[in-house]
Amino acid sequence: MAETKQRTCEERIEEQLRGRVDDLAAYVKGCDVADKDEEELTDEEIRTATNIYDVAEARKEWTELNAAARRERCEEAIRELPLSVETRRIVDVCISTGGPEDRFEFHMDFEGRSIERIFYVFKDWFDGARRELEGSDFEAVERAAELAGWTEAAG
Repeated sequence: MAETKQRTCEERIEEQLRGRVDDLAAYVKGCDVADKDEEELTDEEIRTATNIYDVAEARKEWTELNAAARRERCEEAIRELPLSVETRRIVDVCISTGGPEDRFEFHMDFEGRSIERIFYVFKDWFDGARRELEGSDFEAVERAAELAGWTEAAG
């Protein structure tokens, strides 16, 4: 029996991103046309604005709501989309620039008091790579940042 390998995130990211952007664009479109009368909208616009595929049902719902209610409905859909909205601070410590560039990104908690993640970024002209540090690598760079005070400005 052949083993099916799941595609990597790198292989899937473009289609996932396209889906998220398309969803948000549809909600934005609904907000942008909220003040239009039902007769002014094409079938595709009315389906997109209401997120209802059946055109007759979408047009019925559109006429039952006033412009303010339609706008509130689409704005609420945008607000409810994320699982969470979090503020993070990133401290960027550049080690060298150009030919090649390398740096550490320190992803801090909301208050900027503790380092949650560290990435090493390496770039050379039209190419670049990024790795998350773990284990003893994380500990060594975290300690260096502490001793040098690199992340103090974040808090």
